[in-house]
Amino acid sequence: MLALTLNLADKLNREFNSSIPISYAGGANFFNIRKILQAGLYPISFATDLLKPGGYQRITQEADAILTEKNYPQAPVLEKISELAQASLKLTDMAQKPNLKLPSKLDIFDCFVAPCQQNCPISQDIPEYIEMLNQERYLDALQIILARNPLPHITGFICEQNCALKCVRHDYEEPVMIRGLKRIAAEKAYRDLEIQPAAPNAKKPVAIFGAGPCGLSTAYFLAKAGYKVKIFEKTDKAGGMVQHVIPPFRLPAWAIERDINILHEYGVEIETDTQQKINIKDLHQQGFGNIVLAIGAWKSRQLSLEGNTEDVMEAITFLQTFKLNKLSVKLGKNVAVIGGGNSAMDSARAALKVPGVENVYLIYRRTEKQMPADREEFENAIKEGVIFKELLNPVSLKDGKLTCQKMKLGKKDASGRARPVPIAGETEKFDADTVISAIGELVDFQLLEKAGVKIGQNGNISAEFAPQTAEQGIFVGGDAFRGPSSVVEAMADGQQIAQHIMKQDNINPESYFQHNFPYQPDLGKLKSRCGIMQKAFSELDSQMQIASETERCLECKVLCNKCVDVCPNRANVAIKVPNMKNENQILHLDALCNECGNCETFCPHEGAPYKDKFTLFQTEADFADSQNNGFLPMPTQAEFKLRLNGDIFRINLRKPATYQQLDTKYIEFIKSIVKEHSYLL
Repeated sequence: MLALTLNLADKLNREFNSSIPISYAGGANFFNIRKILQAGLYPISFATDLLKPGGYQRITQEADAILTEKNYPQAPVLEKISELAQASLKLTDMAQKPNLKLPSKLDIFDCFVAPCQQNCPISQDIPEYIEMLNQERYLDALQIILARNPLPHITGFICEQNCALKCVRHDYEEPVMIRGLKRIAAEKAYRDLEIQPAAPNAKKPVAIFGAGPCGLSTAYFLAKAGYKVKIFEKTDKAGGMVQHVIPPFRLPAWAIERDINILHEYGVEIETDTQQKINIKDLHQQGFGNIVLAIGAWKSRQLSLEGNTEDVMEAITFLQTFKLNKLSVKLGKNVAVIGGGNSAMDSARAALKVPGVENVYLIYRRTEKQMPADREEFENAIKEGVIFKELLNPVSLKDGKLTCQKMKLGKKDASGRARPVPIAGETEKFDADTVISAIGELVDFQLLEKAGVKIGQNGNISAEFAPQTAEQGIFVGGDAFRGPSSVVEAMADGQQIAQHIMKQDNINPESYFQHNFPYQPDLGKLKSRCGIMQKAFSELDSQMQIASETERCLECKVLCNKCVDVCPNRANVAIKVPNMKNENQILHLDALCNECGNCETFCPHEGAPYKDKFTLFQTEADFADSQNNGFLPMPTQAEFKLRLNGDIFRINLRKPATYQQLDTKYIEFIKSIVKEHSYLL
């Protein structure tokens, strides 16, 4: 909207030669309001900005910004309006935001959650460790992270950041740098970390095959519970793909080494270059109880290509060789990388760093919008000079020329994405000395089947071997279970396997996945952050930057109230109710609601506060016309008509016998309103 309105203002101003005053509305906010006034556009009207989280509190910051200057021009300034109009066409911070909705149901009470934590596969306690960083308690922050995450350095560099996709700061400007703050905690506190191995329990040792994120995660949590754990790793170093494939410009070796050291401190034994075969009977005879198969997905999907296939290299092979010694890789001048995932991005960026390479083409059969790669990784590749070519499917490689079939998008396939279909007779050619195939990795199902794992025709592993439901003491997790996936998803499988084993052995896993730090946020501080716009820094290099970034966290699990902020009619009210989990509950005022749906738009849950929240009605007709759970004051003092899940009750707060069969939360809510907010009745 900002680009449209500024360019319209520019055209009008030019047409009338700056001779008429121009009022302004449409996209004004804290970041641009002073510049708009400096261009002589006023008065400025707000609407949309006030219907977002923070609501009317946003005006305070905007007013403060305006008052820093007093002598604004009294008429439109041609040059400044034109400058703003042109600059608005290049803005990227107004790009489409991700869907912030969680799949969770909106509860009638105690609905505050941290969407970042809810969307994290390992349920990392994100607001807690950010608050510790805000207080410069780095070791406490790291201890909180380690409660659910054994690989803080690795995930501090390459976590895919599901958390950031749901960060409420998207409603303001951009998400908190959650991953970067995690890395800060790990780097600053690692040397102060003191680990005491758990006392051994009497349970049978656990054998884990594969020292990737899933295997390491499983071992970590079991070791914390006193299990003797041994990991068998076929390569010379632990870490899996993280160790052998992820290029060093994304993840330094020291970060991996530190996380592996943490497992060693807990007593995890890792046998590298192992000759141990996956033979369940032999392993049981050696004394192992549960067996975990976290063998990854190391087989490359074959690229169908005619011609000089000797010039085709698999992405995993290339990245392994590059990581060992990039000078040993010979690619020629022109390289084509085929694929749209993170492996393709890594391959393209790595290829650019190989001596002699001049051009790297990233070729994808769908469009940029449909790429599975992390947006950050794609943008990094483009910034570094990778040439992106979409809607092309490679057909042949002959005499240094790669021929690609041009594609168009057709109907949606099983993945929900539009299927690419060929455009008859249309091709495009590229110079290509080497083609790197990064079209996906496969699980070695034969190896799993030899170990006794049942695999369906569609490649799905039977539930009796799954992380949460394994029945025979044989678990499959990580990429071996779900196919190529992220580091944090593999770690989540490790969590689930460890929890399952503990439960089978009658060990309560809860204490091994929780931190012991009291979480007592400053409510006044949190309320002061509401409505404040503040962009993230590009890097967190100084204490000032770290502190500033931690201040951007809204700690939504403590204080949400988005539905209160965004209601234009003030039909949702925050009510403090004793003996409940959240700081306050939400009361919906039926008489003030016009069902605009704005609260539903911004609610983090799949719900609508104007329908799902406890509702106060003003008239008998309104009560009868609604299906909401709620209450209606009756003429008799202290008497109410109450609807719960379709059933209607007549209660009197002075007569406990009229409500003793009901959930006390509803009664306490009504009592709080009578006592503290009688003006609403």
